Amino acid sequence: ALARAALAEGGAAPTVMNAANEIAVAAFIAGAIPFYGIAELVERAIAHFSGLHRTAPDGVEEALAIDAEVRAWSTAALPRLRAAG
Repeated sequence: ALARAALAEGGAAPTVMNAANEIAVAAFIAGAIPFYGIAELVERAIAHFSGLHRTAPDGVEEALAIDAEVRAWSTAALPRLRAAG
């Protein structure tokens, strides 16, 4: 459902979803967040970045920059996710 929502939103949402998902899955595997925390982090990232990157990346460099920005935000959001869970 999250992937379909990201595709429907368009812009950089699929890039945001992928980057946040990779951070969330790594945190889950490391035991840092529960399984349901994966979807929660991805949802929060898509919501946070939805107004910031309305158009699709203009090339590889921009896609990588968005990816790095989302990964940093997602990593910083992990403690808040753990505290809420």
